[in-house]
Amino acid sequence: MSSVPRAVDNIHRHSQRIRRSRPRSSNRDTPVLVDSQTVSDAEDEMEIGLIKDKLTALKTKAKEENHGNVKVDEAIVEVQNKLNEKLTERAVSSYKRNYEYLDGERSKSSIEQREAALKGITSVLAAKYDPQLYKHYDLEILHNAIAGAQSEDELTEALRAYILEAALNIDESFDFITSSTLPLLNRKLNDTADESSVNRAAYITAYSVLQYFIHVDNGGFGLDEKIEELVGVASESSVDKDNTVTLAALLGAALLLSASESRNFAIKQVLPEIVELLKDDDLHVRKTAGKLVALCYELYDFGTEQGMGTDNEQEFNGFAYTIPNVENNYLVSLLEGLINESSRSVPRREKQAHRSIFRKVLVTVEARLVPLGPRQAEYANISSGDYASDVISHLHFNSSKALPVLSWHQLLLSSALKWVYGDGLQNHVANNELIYSAIVEASTETLNFSSDAEYVTSNADPSAPIFGDPSGVRTVSSKQVDKEIRSNRYIKNREQLPGSIVG
Repeated sequence: MSSVPRAVDNIHRHSQRIRRSRPRSSNRDTPVLVDSQTVSDAEDEMEIGLIKDKLTALKTKAKEENHGNVKVDEAIVEVQNKLNEKLTERAVSSYKRNYEYLDGERSKSSIEQREAALKGITSVLAAKYDPQLYKHYDLEILHNAIAGAQSEDELTEALRAYILEAALNIDESFDFITSSTLPLLNRKLNDTADESSVNRAAYITAYSVLQYFIHVDNGGFGLDEKIEELVGVASESSVDKDNTVTLAALLGAALLLSASESRNFAIKQVLPEIVELLKDDDLHVRKTAGKLVALCYELYDFGTEQGMGTDNEQEFNGFAYTIPNVENNYLVSLLEGLINESSRSVPRREKQAHRSIFRKVLVTVEARLVPLGPRQAEYANISSGDYASDVISHLHFNSSKALPVLSWHQLLLSSALKWVYGDGLQNHVANNELIYSAIVEASTETLNFSSDAEYVTSNADPSAPIFGDPSGVRTVSSKQVDKEIRSNRYIKNREQLPGSIVG
């Protein structure tokens, strides 16, 4: 054991900690409280800096004494614990003070101060799942911050903070969300006169995430009209070339569709409009519309309306099933055209990703429609009732951890959750039951992409078949496909999830 004096004996602050502070108007003759807080913060930083320096010195000495290996002794442990204590103390103090800034009079704090306060709140709530941080009064403060936001950054952070806070206790938040916040967001997202595109997109995304949280496990009734409204917003903004709003509206419609109980009705109403967005001039709009098309076919329950389907190749253009209002051949032709698109204005890397996405969209569409025989097209191969592809994508948490995305529902939900949680999503998937359940249920909704067939990656020859020999195609009903998939889906994905995230 190294004989080192007590490490923290001579590290002290000089002023009393400020327990509560709110900014006040500056006055030449009156001390400003925020200045006292600034002094206190500076001394906190100095104190933490001294502890860090002491810890570094102890580790350096231990390394020298142990020939390059740091032997952790009591002194190092003591200083490390002291540092952790101070960092936690500072974080708690700062977190509370951020709410005090927001709760104070608007005239007594600048936009910059409020933006910083909101970013401080979101960083704490996103970094770690801690249900004890939920306070209904804090939720009300964040609601008011949304209503009074005066910059795009302030609004975005207020919306994210609100969702993060509400998700800590969705049951306690439910009444306030439905009675106060959703009506506010609905008004704002439809305000084309006074709200910027960035703000409207943020309102749409937040509105849709909250609707998803409160409806996904509660039947999802009454969402049909809202889905139609969002698809209408997407179409209108597409005409206006407002891609920011279009993308948000398509993502929002995807979330509401996924949470809706009457999906078939909603899909039949909006699918023709979504399909037309595959012709949009913007590459990103086309890709997002394609993902939403795939989601519609993934979620649609063919069996309830069309039973075992048809065996007449002329009825549905060579498929056993169809979704009313959209001709099978028309959609397949559109998707094939997007796969083979050769616009010189699109960078090669983006073009490859574009083709990869639309290949997978077409696989989903043809698999769900069930070809009545081996098709000439290269894009469908059903083997043993499973969809032939490894995964749709991966949700990357960091360089070494990624969650396999097995359904379009999961892919689109993950995109929205990344907007809310940022780099903290991994911790919430692992620890927050609301987020974990949403991700797991989304991954096992309808599709299960197996590894039976050979998948040609996006950097391969685009003219090559996506799958191997199509001679093994067998005719099965959509109901049979779903039944076979559901038999093993939960166990398989439950095993994959923890290993992918926390393994």
